[in-house]
Amino acid sequence: MSSTRYQHLLSPLKVGRTYLKNRLVSCTSMPHYIQGNERFPADSMIEHVIRRARGGAGIVTFTGFDDPDNVPPAEDIVHFPIINQYDTRCQNYVSQLVECLHYYDARASIALMAAPPRGVDVDDCDIPPFLMPPDSPPMHNRRITLEEMQAVAADYARQAKLFQQMGFDMCSIHFAYRGPLGAKFLSAMTNTRDDEFGGPIENRAKFPLMVYKAVRDACGEDFLIETLVSGEDPVPGGTTLEDIIKFAKMCEGYVDIMQLRAPDLDPNHPINYCLEETPWLKYAAAVKESGARLTVETVAGFTNLDTCERAIAEGKADLIGAARAWISNPNFGRLAYEGRGEDVVPCLRCNKCHVNTIHGPYLSVCSVNPEYGLEHQLKKMAPAPVTTPRKIAVIGGGPAGMEAAQVAANRGHKVTLFEQTGQLGGQLIPASVPDFKWTLKQFKDYMVRKTLENPNIQVRFYSRVEPGQLTGYDKVIVAIGADPIVLPIPGHDRANVMTGIDALNAPEKVKGTVAVIGGGEIGVEVGMFLAKQGHPATVLEMRDKLAADATPIHYYNMVEDAWLHCEGFSFLLKAKVTGITESGVTYLDEAGTEHTLAADTVIMAVGTRSRKDEAYAFCTPGTETTVIGDAEALKTVQGAMRSGYAAGNNA
Repeated sequence: MSSTRYQHLLSPLKVGRTYLKNRLVSCTSMPHYIQGNERFPADSMIEHVIRRARGGAGIVTFTGFDDPDNVPPAEDIVHFPIINQYDTRCQNYVSQLVECLHYYDARASIALMAAPPRGVDVDDCDIPPFLMPPDSPPMHNRRITLEEMQAVAADYARQAKLFQQMGFDMCSIHFAYRGPLGAKFLSAMTNTRDDEFGGPIENRAKFPLMVYKAVRDACGEDFLIETLVSGEDPVPGGTTLEDIIKFAKMCEGYVDIMQLRAPDLDPNHPINYCLEETPWLKYAAAVKESGARLTVETVAGFTNLDTCERAIAEGKADLIGAARAWISNPNFGRLAYEGRGEDVVPCLRCNKCHVNTIHGPYLSVCSVNPEYGLEHQLKKMAPAPVTTPRKIAVIGGGPAGMEAAQVAANRGHKVTLFEQTGQLGGQLIPASVPDFKWTLKQFKDYMVRKTLENPNIQVRFYSRVEPGQLTGYDKVIVAIGADPIVLPIPGHDRANVMTGIDALNAPEKVKGTVAVIGGGEIGVEVGMFLAKQGHPATVLEMRDKLAADATPIHYYNMVEDAWLHCEGFSFLLKAKVTGITESGVTYLDEAGTEHTLAADTVIMAVGTRSRKDEAYAFCTPGTETTVIGDAEALKTVQGAMRSGYAAGNNA
């Protein structure tokens, strides 16, 4: 089935002498831990990357190579596998991967990294403390010389030629965020040299152009070169968008594709607190409008096919680069070809695809795609086709219950979903109330719509099921969720006390100023929401860190920035609440001194308790029963979706 709904997005594009089948690019993004310490692309990695090509990407970018003399880090410093590209056995695996991408008519791109000699930087400068091992003495970088610049450029060229010989069609050179050496040269923040490589953009561009020229000379005109650059620096006096437009024109003849990124690393992965869907499209649009003769690519936030189509149709970009879109929807491109944008699963922008938790173990997960990270294993575990439909009962219409119902129904079973309230969504309903949870609301609405539209699912609202009541079903899936915890603090039963879920469900019942007990991510969200509603809120947290359970990479810093700029929001750390009164709370600080915090409403946001005992009461002899979601153990959205997916496939 084909469609003309996304005709601009899916139109071919000639770049140099190479044709791309469409405008969809799978950017530089690899799962952190999808493979072990193999120094070659393992089957798990290959299967993951191939899915992007099979899913319709016109370009698939792969990365993760390193110098064999470097020691792999003990922890995940960058989210790329460390692979020895100079080992001929590794080269064979890489060539196989490229052939698989070509099998699906995708162009294979390799992201190149070439480091300068140790202790060398753009300028004479101190090494930032966060880059130094603990307890290391202060260190100073020396300025890189022209000969060393030429050696780095030659290293880029050597790597590019090697990958071209392994079958790659193009390379991607990362010069954004003032990170790699080329980016530091480009930035007026990091480049303060007073020689021919410093000063105006024409001088700051000389080293990046040296790299591009070296790669072009080594690989020829048919090997495409993409470069990643920030659209501007984040502070006044730094590199401007006008500088980048000049740079784009200087790149003509050396660079085929310029990908415009955010000023800083974290914001290039916009989260739900960013209410603008694609905040950095403006950079690509400006370069396009300038008339620079190269292909312009935009990134960040492009997870909606209609948004992608509009950017191309309006002439704001030539290519759409995405990472999370291909993680949450490996069939992103296929859905475009079929004109099914409404079937794209909304990405939560939770960034758990980088690292799921700061506490470890680190896992490769996606909140809305339960297959992510397990692709190679699921090929072996695929359930047999349904020949005789079974009657399946699902109790509970939260995310786990809806996912289980949809998966079982899509396999051909007949599903009855019992929901004791008048709407589907479970805890997604209150959780998606704040405006900054717009991505979660999109996901909730998507899951509800897909459940109600499925012809194999019958939803029975206002149906409270008790153990022993269900008969005639081949399998029962129990997804009755969890209850909010109310701590037995003196005064917890006062009229001015409510749970975080109650506050989100009925914000009109919140009065005056607010004290929120519990400074995890949920407590912070409740506090910010109420502050935005005009209720000054103070969050009290026993630990020394607010929202300690939030995603640490490309998420936490932006959430912190959001609460620091939220008017009416404040917090107290290392504060243990000891009592609740009609006029506020009492708490002990770190030293054990008691204080009083005035508040008209007190919110308990200290988590939930699994309804495991109630759930397992549904298990009766003679009926296959599975308990999933929070009812089995407290889970995030990701855990709920994966448990529902498994239950539906095993129905």
